[in-house]
Amino acid sequence: MLIKDFIDAIEKHDDLEGMDIRDNKLYVRNKQTNQVCSISFECIEDNSLSVLQDILEGKREPEALYQMSRVVGYFSRIDNWNDSKKGELKDRQKGNYNVS
Repeated sequence: MLIKDFIDAIEKHDDLEGMDIRDNKLYVRNKQTNQVCSISFECIEDNSLSVLQDILEGKREPEALYQMSRVVGYFSRIDNWNDSKKGELKDRQKGNYNVS
């Protein structure tokens, strides 16, 4: 898939939001879970939109993507977390915390 097409699809998606592009990676946040994934351009080019969306929406386990979460002001890869911390993430309250 072309990177431009993927970015366009993310911009049109209700639950996903592009965060940043750097180091040949696109950072995408799931608005429902507040999790951020970094996706390499190579991964975008090698996979279909449906596969990438399923991973970003949590419907499919990522094989080639890193799952990240924002904790106390910085992003951390979830695969580095212990089981207890992953359990806390799963139980975390989800909501719209935007300040207008």
